[in-house]
Amino acid sequence: MSKDTKHGKVPKRCSLKNYLENTWLPAFKRPGISRPLNQIQRAHPWPKYPDLQRDIGTRRLVEVLRIDQWSFMLLAEDYMKHVSSTYIVNESLVEEEHSPRLRLPSRDMVTYEKSDLEFLSQIRNEDDFVTLVQDYILGTISEAIRLVEGFSLSHFLTDELKFLPSSHLCPAHHARWDILALPESDRFLVPFAVIFVPPWEFGTQDFADFTSAQRFEHNALDTLDTSTNTTSDKLWAVVHDTCQGRGKHFAVTNYTRWAFGEFSSNGTIARVTDSFEAPILNLDGTHDAVPWLGFNVVELLTFWIHTSLQQRPSRS
Repeated sequence: MSKDTKHGKVPKRCSLKNYLENTWLPAFKRPGISRPLNQIQRAHPWPKYPDLQRDIGTRRLVEVLRIDQWSFMLLAEDYMKHVSSTYIVNESLVEEEHSPRLRLPSRDMVTYEKSDLEFLSQIRNEDDFVTLVQDYILGTISEAIRLVEGFSLSHFLTDELKFLPSSHLCPAHHARWDILALPESDRFLVPFAVIFVPPWEFGTQDFADFTSAQRFEHNALDTLDTSTNTTSDKLWAVVHDTCQGRGKHFAVTNYTRWAFGEFSSNGTIARVTDSFEAPILNLDGTHDAVPWLGFNVVELLTFWIHTSLQQRPSRS
């Protein structure tokens, strides 16, 4: 991947805000999936997961409330004002360089090379999909936060910004989901977790079910064995188990849609945003318009993760 400008050179200082507000998520191809990613409305229902069933009264979550979108955007706006004073420093002081840290395409700043396109054209398995989310998306977010914080690459806190595979937080046989989380330390619990499911396993309508205001009556999240339990119920059980006793901030995604949430201090209530459609850059360089609400998914994810770092609970 290379940094670029209209003249083919990298300015010594580039605005981080300008980079983030012009980013896309890269489209990718998976053998056997012919429909565009955002056109998968309903995935096949998930099977019963005995690994997810719990004794009655185990899971605390009983209600999901919606985060007011206007209030959420105002908080994001305040955060991005702070980001506006941050610049991407060309640390190698050369006109053009390959960066392993800013890996999302951005208009006039970061473009893909042959190796990126080859990888994105053949997402064959779960490991490839995890790499895409971990390295391309969350790696870019971590680098953005490092720049805002002003940490050097060798600063000891820089490693605490790197997401690690964490599916052990909620394992299950043939799980449809994967988990990436910021690392624990001696002082803090897991400050942020990203739970992601491929779009062919969790469609846009499934995602709408997940983000709706709802109550889980009669220990429904523990049993998960009735005809009324949906795929989104199972995903809420995964989110609960990932965060319970470890932290409260999270994001959930099927790649094309993203939602941001947090748990109450006692874990009985989760507050979650509406789903936000990610801007996606096709492999041929074209892109479709997405609803514009003031900030794109990458900006909102940067804001929400950085907010969690400033609020993460300490061990007691």
